[in-house]
Amino acid sequence: MLNLYEGVRTNPGYNKLEIGDFLFAEYTCGVGDEKLGLWTHTDYLVNVVTGKKTWHTAEGVWRANPGETLFFKKGAAIVEQHFEVDFCLLMFFIPDDLVRSTVREIAGSLVAAPAGIATIKSAVRVENDTALSAFFQSMRTYFAGKEKPSEPLVRLKVKELIVSILTSGRNPALAVYFRLLGDGTLPSVVGIMEENFRFNLSLEEYARLCHRSLSSFKRDFQTSFQEAPGKWLLRKRLDYSAALLRTSKMNVTEIAFESGFEDVSHFSREHFARCLPTEFFPRRLTLTVKSLNLAAKHGLSIFRIMLPAITTRDDDANANTPTRSAVFASLSACCESGHIRCPSEELVDNLSELSHVYARYMNLTGLINECACLKVRTAARALTRFYDDAFRPVGLRATQLSVLVAVAFGEAVSIASLSRLLGMDRSTLTRNLKPLEAKGLVSLGPEGRHRSRTLSITSKGDQLVRTALPIWEKTQQTLREELKKPHWMNLHAELDHVIKSADAL
Repeated sequence: MLNLYEGVRTNPGYNKLEIGDFLFAEYTCGVGDEKLGLWTHTDYLVNVVTGKKTWHTAEGVWRANPGETLFFKKGAAIVEQHFEVDFCLLMFFIPDDLVRSTVREIAGSLVAAPAGIATIKSAVRVENDTALSAFFQSMRTYFAGKEKPSEPLVRLKVKELIVSILTSGRNPALAVYFRLLGDGTLPSVVGIMEENFRFNLSLEEYARLCHRSLSSFKRDFQTSFQEAPGKWLLRKRLDYSAALLRTSKMNVTEIAFESGFEDVSHFSREHFARCLPTEFFPRRLTLTVKSLNLAAKHGLSIFRIMLPAITTRDDDANANTPTRSAVFASLSACCESGHIRCPSEELVDNLSELSHVYARYMNLTGLINECACLKVRTAARALTRFYDDAFRPVGLRATQLSVLVAVAFGEAVSIASLSRLLGMDRSTLTRNLKPLEAKGLVSLGPEGRHRSRTLSITSKGDQLVRTALPIWEKTQQTLREELKKPHWMNLHAELDHVIKSADAL
């Protein structure tokens, strides 16, 4: 996931003010992804100028239209972008220390908070008033000016905004949150982890989210949860994904993404290592002693997969065939835990259903472990993340750089020819072109014959490509050293062979 604060701070394409520990920016869509995972270790306020945007947090969905303002706590979210119109928002990252010092400075003059007002969990919609409108107007004036405002002046403006929220009564939930910040010193590990375990963040990122070093985070986490953070995260994500498997209509890929797993193979590996597959099929299993006897005659290969707890065997029994009593004991334990429903021994024989479920499970694991398409796409996603991270300082993604280079190489190319060159369908290409065109990196010519339009790179785009190429060369070298020479030499040849073979089918 992208650290929004660092992404905005290091992107030269954004109009921004960075003064001390403050960061204010005029933010536009810089990527072509329809959905993007973001996190930030700082609270932030957004005011939408044009377009619209949707944030998916752990607590719900937040949509913002022109003129609307939202406040987001430090944490993670999936941001859905809409490309119908150009998007622009004003973004203000507000440090905890400033809120804390402001609250403590005026604590004596604050009236008691109204009873029954709950603080915000992940976000809140902010009601605009005169003070808020004046703050946005003054900050836009600073953006438009040539001289950078002084840090004391900006600090005073933000303090005025905080005091207005604390005293106006128009945003009581946000005011309560500011008061809680004033009472504490560090963010709550429990609150942040409970609100953000569903997002795929590293322990280092969780530590920064909690404003702690990694060692301090692990120590405070152990004190709060009596468990290591890695184990706790896995358990929480498995529990959440299990609930989605039972109750939602999402597919496995969507559930893996929604639950915070790195990819589908990681999700499936962890899930089926700890849970009975039968628990998540629509029909529950009903078994009798008769079916257990029949299963024992067939070596209980099915039960060896479905009931891994079976270990007890009679001394004179075949080592590969647990006795009926051992199987039934394990089955009873599973029934007590709710994995399999077996209300009585007077049930129909259901071994055929068990075989069917087992076959579906084996087909699923076969697809995960052996599917060439899945492995290639997983590798492509891993490499894309690696290159995206490298290009982030210049505000590009790997796909966008490929498009820019292809346009620059062809000087003036049609969308159709560019689509063929990149092996990308036209809808995906068009989606990637929109932010590039909006930032003035490419220009789209007028319609010519057969309603075709040509693309050309602008001087700004050409300069950005020249800036990005050294980064690309360094990234290539890093990957080459990681893969070692034999693997690097074979990589391109094997990929070319796969592409040629797939096209020939």
